Amino acid sequence: MVEQNKECVIQISKFQFSLVISGITKILQRVNESRTHDPDYEKNYYESLLIVLDTLEKCLSGQPKDTTRFDEAMNVKLLLREICQFIDLPNENPLVNQLKALASKYLFALSLNNFNVVFSRISSRLQELSSSNEENPDLSDIELIQYINVDTIRLIKLLNGEKKWWKKCLRLFSLCSTT
Repeated sequence: MVEQNKECVIQISKFQFSLVISGITKILQRVNESRTHDPDYEKNYYESLLIVLDTLEKCLSGQPKDTTRFDEAMNVKLLLREICQFIDLPNENPLVNQLKALASKYLFALSLNNFNVVFSRISSRLQELSSSNEENPDLSDIELIQYINVDTIRLIKLLNGEKKWWKKCLRLFSLCSTT
């Protein structure tokens, strides 16, 4: 039954991708808001998220590359915020490793289809960090770089950013490598 439902969502996403993304984002937001730390609930929580992320990654793989539809880009941006939460989960549960792997696959697929949304998030955070003097800055958005698909054109776009935030980025990467 789960596989049938996943296949239906994947088929619908081929024609109504923005609607599917919007619905999945709302589901993830509600699930995260209602989360408790009961051991029985945790297992079901992670298994449900695995199903959702697997479905999401398959929906995304059937989409055209670099879409410019505004409603889709906005929905993907909201969904990106939800997905990024799964990358930083502590490894306290074997299902968490699977969840992180699926989240990274989704982020890779997202960067293939909606690179500008992911790039914008990374770029915005780099610009914030370049003007900040925080001792322990939040680097989670910067760490998205390791999950994205970067071809030559995208790498040039990434490297053509402001020099000021790249100097800050190099300093932050050196901080990351020492931790």
